Amino acid sequence: MKISHHTERLIREAAVLGFVNGFWSAGGQSGDVPPDLDILAGVLRAARSNADLYPTLSGIEFSDSNPVVAHMATEDTDRLAALRALIEEGLR
Repeated sequence: MKISHHTERLIREAAVLGFVNGFWSAGGQSGDVPPDLDILAGVLRAARSNADLYPTLSGIEFSDSNPVVAHMATEDTDRLAALRALIEEGLR
């Protein structure tokens, strides 16, 4: 489901606010909070991994101009490279 830029911003702010409030209530220190894009990417990955629990959020498609799209693609590339390296090392 495509959403507007305004809705994208609202989702980002809500995800970050929820994370930060939970983090602080659990006794975390403000310097330990990850960047907004890391938080949003984590929320989107969790929602997509549990689509039965979060059907609306898991079906959202952010616009290609949204920074989280490039951020998640970069993270995916890095994770795949690390996984490939582990597999190759285990095959030796």
